[in-house]
Amino acid sequence: MNVSRSAKRTTLALAVATLATGFALTTGSAAFAGPNDNNCDPGEICGFKNANRSGGLVDFSGNDSWWHGDIFRPTGGDADDEASSTWNRTGRRVGYYKDINCNGPLIFEEPGGFHLNLALNGFNDEISSNCFLP
Repeated sequence: MNVSRSAKRTTLALAVATLATGFALTTGSAAFAGPNDNNCDPGEICGFKNANRSGGLVDFSGNDSWWHGDIFRPTGGDADDEASSTWNRTGRRVGYYKDINCNGPLIFEEPGGFHLNLALNGFNDEISSNCFLP
């Protein structure tokens, strides 16, 4: 079978593109700490089921307009209105709100800040959303 030079070049180009895409996907995912990966990584906002940053956790890399459907890992359970402590591992100020869409009463954390017992702030089992603040 005689394959043209053009067809060989096209096949080679497709093979290189496929390898490059696969390499980018495998190396990129290892460096990114995605939401709710059961770790409170630098750059994330974390809510914990229990006081003192214990029990299951839910973690976010940005704003979350409604914690409903976000599951504490590894313990299970919906995070909406269930967090008892928080930790802000981002470089930005964050607000935790009692209502969805970052509305209603709020408490805030400075970069690197935490609340070990939200009951002391009247926010135990009350957080429904979080947003970065100016």
